[in-house]
Amino acid sequence: MSSRRWIKPLSLMLLLLFGASLTSLLAHEGRHAAGETVIKRQPITEDFYAAAEMVLISGPASGDVVIAGRRLSLDGPVADDVMAAGEIITINGNVGDDIRAAGRLIQINGKVGDHMVAAGETVTLGPNSRITSWAWLAGNQVEVLGQVGKVLKIAAEEVIIGGEIKGEVMIMAEEVQILSEAVIHGPLSVQSTHPPEIAAGARILGAVSYTHLRAHETSDDLSYAV
Repeated sequence: MSSRRWIKPLSLMLLLLFGASLTSLLAHEGRHAAGETVIKRQPITEDFYAAAEMVLISGPASGDVVIAGRRLSLDGPVADDVMAAGEIITINGNVGDDIRAAGRLIQINGKVGDHMVAAGETVTLGPNSRITSWAWLAGNQVEVLGQVGKVLKIAAEEVIIGGEIKGEVMIMAEEVQILSEAVIHGPLSVQSTHPPEIAAGARILGAVSYTHLRAHETSDDLSYAV
């Protein structure tokens, strides 16, 4: 499947994320919180919705968590889905199902039970992150240092891969770096203005393919993803 075919669908999904977040905050059956700062340290026993300048959740949540604001921090475990729209999004806790996130800075440090879709200026999957299923990521800079259990698709200006990807990797970017500690069990497909920089020691068990793109082609296509 061509990388260009999934960039537009990814962008539409992320635009729908904001609309879905606002809709969910206005009409729901769970617990709702609003204000300049929302802090939750105690267990949350139902779906939780919050819109605030700052949302900090450190207790466990037994349902979905839908949050919007400037700074969002989720440290406790979440049993179901997380949907987050904000400027700075940090998810340290484990998530039982999916993550959908859109923001300027997105950092994921925990385990995700299913898949992840995210777009931001900077999107980082930290060394302790683990996406059980597939991940679709878009941004100016995307860094994957953790583990992805299935297919990884990225559209970005700069991509850094230093983790373990158990499925196929498809990248459209201006610059691609595969670090020495990276392990890719499936094929690696790169569309870029420059060949990928693959460090000595990096393990790519599938075929490696590279398609050269002119600079304006990459910029035009990436405009759909961020």
